[in-house]
Amino acid sequence: MISFLKFFFPALFSIDFWRGAYYSFMLTEAASRKEESKVQYWKNKIDKFVSEDSGQAIAEFAAILPVFAFFCFMIVDIQWMTRTAAAIEYVVMETARCEAIQSGACAAPSSPQGYATTLAQNLRLSTDANLDLDTPPCTPNTCSVSIRYHYKALGAWFPALTISRTGSAAVPPAVTP
Repeated sequence: MISFLKFFFPALFSIDFWRGAYYSFMLTEAASRKEESKVQYWKNKIDKFVSEDSGQAIAEFAAILPVFAFFCFMIVDIQWMTRTAAAIEYVVMETARCEAIQSGACAAPSSPQGYATTLAQNLRLSTDANLDLDTPPCTPNTCSVSIRYHYKALGAWFPALTISRTGSAAVPPAVTP
């Protein structure tokens, strides 16, 4: 392709051609500036500045940034809430299992609450006033546990939620030979 252009348009590949074109353009520009008055020159500059779109991107960015930040924080908050719900589900199931197998960790009357609190703390959940545990008495084969966790959202724009989970565990009756 280059050889084709060199053959039919040899002047395009001459340095003197481009240098001459540049200098003639500059001379024409200088001559036109001398002809116009200073007032007209500045008027043209101001009109060009006002009509340019160079500041449009920053204005659009400033308008979209708060909405984008809100959605980013919302996604993070939903992820944290989902993680907390999964952790609460784990605590409920393990506490019910602990009661059903009558483990030493759940033997005393207040131990299911302590066991659930320890599990929640190990999973980095806030347990000060956020965790409410309800353990009704076990039936001969089944134990159930209910937990209500008061989830504090990321910011004032997101609502505080209560995550409620109920778990149960059953132990098969002992078989006597």
